[in-house]
Amino acid sequence: MKDIIKVFEKRKQDLINTLRNYSSTLEPAKQHQLFGAINEIDVFLNTLYYYEEQRVAKPQQDGFANIDRNMDERIV
Repeated sequence: MKDIIKVFEKRKQDLINTLRNYSSTLEPAKQHQLFGAINEIDVFLNTLYYYEEQRVAKPQQDGFANIDRNMDERIV
């Protein structure tokens, strides 16, 4: 998933650079399209960040559950 995130982060940065560097020569409609694409990529990236965080946190949660079960077995 990290590779996908890198691809979209680079694409977003490229679009931001294009908007910054060429906004004086681009038609307003094209500027608006670039701005919309940047926002869509941002929403997509936030979704990927969330699921990546969940994926990384999940094994830790399962690990604690296993520890709790082992502790319960030792107590009984």
